[in-house]
Amino acid sequence: AQKVLNPYKWWMIRGNHETREVNGNVKTYREGSFLHQCTSIFGDDDGRLIWEAVNDFFDTLPLAARVGGQIFCVHGGLPKEMCQDGSSLQMINEIACPLKMIRRGEMVHSMLWS
Repeated sequence: AQKVLNPYKWWMIRGNHETREVNGNVKTYREGSFLHQCTSIFGDDDGRLIWEAVNDFFDTLPLAARVGGQIFCVHGGLPKEMCQDGSSLQMINEIACPLKMIRRGEMVHSMLWS
């Protein structure tokens, strides 16, 4: 709601809960999972459609941001790949978007979970 009211004051970045693997994990999060919330409120069919549509939006969220060219913002942490000589923020810029699937061990996974 704040993003709608103040579109140039709020910026959203993607975190680990903005992935299907986490917010669709009913086995682990039970009724606290986003998928369960959607299906319990809107029914199985519509709830799953809404969950998928929201996740399609999450797939487009940036993984990181820079504020004033000096402050690096990321939900999880700096990926180990960026701690090596010759690495740069360009590595993040080259990540394809939208990003539907996130696998353990990938740089993106570190950015969301570290």
